[in-house]
Amino acid sequence: MARRGTYFPWRLFRWFVLRQLGWMLLLLILFFLIEYLTFLTIDDPAIQTEKIAALVVAIVVCLGLFAGVSLLMTRRLLTPLGHL
Repeated sequence: MARRGTYFPWRLFRWFVLRQLGWMLLLLILFFLIEYLTFLTIDDPAIQTEKIAALVVAIVVCLGLFAGVSLLMTRRLLTPLGHL
């Protein structure tokens, strides 16, 4: 009996990746909404510039960590699927 070629479940992969991107977008919108509401309560412009610089660093670090975890989860999902 001849062995069939391997089948890769692209629909499952797309579902997983889109789910991760959806969560990333939702968290980013929530983070910006909270920080925008925080900016409305601050009157001193010097504090605002320092806060913006700190927020940029925080956003980059958080999104980098989230993207790294998403990539590792995708890899863990793809490795067993590649053996099908």
